[in-house]
Amino acid sequence: MEMLIAIALVIIVIAIILAGREKSRDVSDKDLSPFEPELHSASKPASDASDKDWCSFESKLHIELHSKGKLSKPEPFDYGADEWKVRSRQLREQAQWRCQACNLSLYQHKHYLHTHHIWGTRYNNPKNLRALCIGCHSEQPGGNHYLLKGTRDYQGFMKRYGKKWRRESSEDLKRDYSETKK
Repeated sequence: MEMLIAIALVIIVIAIILAGREKSRDVSDKDLSPFEPELHSASKPASDASDKDWCSFESKLHIELHSKGKLSKPEPFDYGADEWKVRSRQLREQAQWRCQACNLSLYQHKHYLHTHHIWGTRYNNPKNLRALCIGCHSEQPGGNHYLLKGTRDYQGFMKRYGKKWRRESSEDLKRDYSETKK
């Protein structure tokens, strides 16, 4: 009897997970949170190759971290979900395709601009999100951001922007330090 109950619970959990995946694939404006009106009023942008590549990379990294035991427990987050793609693109557009940490413009190479969750992936409130170049993203505390440094995207970013990124990052640090001394 206990075995039947356990099997029934497993079936229910699987059904809930599958239903959640279907819903995340078919997101329309009516499915978005009523507490975030900016998503309701904005039209969905046409996705381009850089968004597709970026979301694919983030999803693969998230799965890789879980499979290697780097994250303590899986989080119910789908980087490929339409809602996330819209929110991520809106944030990066609002930042004018500039890193919000070092101010590097990535308009020509948008796939190097990531959307960073400040307090982890569970909270998609705009106050919890920052547009960061892959260089600044790889240096964020917490999580496993340092693993970005082992990716082809990071290597390509460093070849293209490395010197400029380091210079702008160090200038920002100097400015921030001098402002704190006042």
